[in-house]
Amino acid sequence: MKHKLDLDTTSSEHRGIKGLFERLLRKFKTAMYIFTMLPIYLFACFVLGASLTPSVVFFRFMQDLNLHSPNWVQNFSFAFSLAAGYFLYGTTLVIIAPVLNKLLVGNLSAWRGNYYSAESLKWFLHNGFTYLARFTFLEFVTPSPLSLFFYRAMGMKIGAKCTIGLKATIMGGCEIGEGAKLLPHSVLLPKTKVPAGETWGGVPAQKIDVRKIYADNSEKEAA
Repeated sequence: MKHKLDLDTTSSEHRGIKGLFERLLRKFKTAMYIFTMLPIYLFACFVLGASLTPSVVFFRFMQDLNLHSPNWVQNFSFAFSLAAGYFLYGTTLVIIAPVLNKLLVGNLSAWRGNYYSAESLKWFLHNGFTYLARFTFLEFVTPSPLSLFFYRAMGMKIGAKCTIGLKATIMGGCEIGEGAKLLPHSVLLPKTKVPAGETWGGVPAQKIDVRKIYADNSEKEAA
């Protein structure tokens, strides 16, 4: 029988500073959440700022280059710098985020535990790095070698010839077989195994018999 998690516990299995942190976190959830998240959000600002720096350098270079140019040239240069700077920012972020994730988080394995725990901080950081890139840049370059590079650098192992639908969520410990398909907006729960060649979809994702759906639609059209 699996050990049942006590989500309301205020104690900790750890000792020392780690144990003290967990006890405080579980006893004063709201206050400790704010105290813990504040430095993480400040660090996220640092990551975004570092990623934006090359864009700012490029923008100022173009600005100085066209300082004495006609207005229409300056306007075009301004617009071009903003557009090019966005992709320069995204490319820089795709490189910086995995490097910092490797240094601060390390290698992650599937884990199940209390949200208010020291172990969850690693996952919070890992997800934070992922979301910074995913919701500010990656959606505009998916699918592309750049997005594949990012997810592989963040620790994801991508099976051959798989199709992952837009905004699908794949949780820890999942295995997706060669040639399988996961439909858009689907959620694959932890440790789910999708056999090769199958199509899955839904929340939570389940196997979908595509041939049966085609057959049913054909019968409706015939009727």
